[in-house]
Amino acid sequence: MECYSGIQVRDPDGETGYYIPYIYVTVNDAALASGREVLGAPKKLAHIRLIREGGLIQGTLERPKGKRLLTLTAQPDERMSSDSRQMYSARTNFYSVRQLPPIIESGKGEVTQLVKWCTDRTLRRDERGEEVLFTGPTSLTYDSPSIIDPVHNLTVGQALLGTYEEYDARLEAIDILSEESNPVNDDRRA
Repeated sequence: MECYSGIQVRDPDGETGYYIPYIYVTVNDAALASGREVLGAPKKLAHIRLIREGGLIQGTLERPKGKRLLTLTAQPDERMSSDSRQMYSARTNFYSVRQLPPIIESGKGEVTQLVKWCTDRTLRRDERGEEVLFTGPTSLTYDSPSIIDPVHNLTVGQALLGTYEEYDARLEAIDILSEESNPVNDDRRA
């Protein structure tokens, strides 16, 4: 499972996507490495739980275990309408900052890149053959501020749409939108 925060942005080509300042995964080294090392997504391991009770779903994010950072409560009680479905895309652009550390003490090799990538999602189907894509009222609370994981700094105004989806996703690198190299300081080479 993953839990991420996204800020809607528009890139220089006018395409809309989400800058990802925080993304957490459960114990899955493959998901951690593929997103973080290759694409620069700031993935960290965390404890993510989903609890179903009646028609409600509650998701929690803890890091470390016992330090609850956020709680999301949703009541996904209706299938997404065709009007709302038109706004929904199976392909979503994301943007992250990938920082490659220097390979030697002088700082040589240090690079910072703005990476554009996307997910292609294939929605799972239920026993009736319908896509698992529901919507309903949603609330988000930040339970405990953390200096190490400051997800609470992303304030949420009014929640416009909450969805419950089950899907398989494939990550794809698209481009490096900008890149800066750290110039080697001549004083350090002496």
